[in-house]
Amino acid sequence: MAYKLSERTMQNRSRKRRLAMAMQAADSVDLGDIATIFIFFGIIGLLTSWLYSGEKGQPISGTIQPRLIALNGSKPPEFGPIHVSSNNESYQVQIVASGIPNQSWSFVQGEVLNAQKQYLFSFGDELWHESGYDDGPWDEQHNSFDINVDFPQPGSYYLRLKFESKGGSHPSKVTVRIIRKRGSYIPHLWFGLITLIIGIVLNEVKNRSIINFIERLE
Repeated sequence: MAYKLSERTMQNRSRKRRLAMAMQAADSVDLGDIATIFIFFGIIGLLTSWLYSGEKGQPISGTIQPRLIALNGSKPPEFGPIHVSSNNESYQVQIVASGIPNQSWSFVQGEVLNAQKQYLFSFGDELWHESGYDDGPWDEQHNSFDINVDFPQPGSYYLRLKFESKGGSHPSKVTVRIIRKRGSYIPHLWFGLITLIIGIVLNEVKNRSIINFIERLE
């Protein structure tokens, strides 16, 4: 029994020693240095995001008249071909509508087609125009949106737009721009924002820079 008690005592002492060493190491960590590292990588992430968000090559653009297409019962035109040369190549699709009737909405669905013009996947958003009178007259509309589309593999693709509107009240004109991006900037944007925020919080814990600045203003 004495031998077992001695062994347990040695284990406890070893555990306490490791704990003391860990606490000493934690005390030696400078939050200011860690904050600087996070802020540095946050800025790098935002700069990379800005670089990748730039345009590359000549955009594909055109206009369609959804109201006229619906009246004639004709087939919506396709935009393209969109020539993709590498895996997960990133494009931005910009949709701008004009002539949305008052008190109406129109859901715009973009269909991505392959080289044989077969359906692959789709995206969409709702456009609308409303007005009224509260304390005074008001008039609001959401007539545009843009979305980033990553094409999974090289090849030729097409874009077709379809419209579903309240009472068939389609916009009179829709302008489309398909812009090739230098890369997919969204992951870099999120990485930059998150690491920058963490860095600012750690710096505030260490130096209270923002609080001290506010106190000086008061």
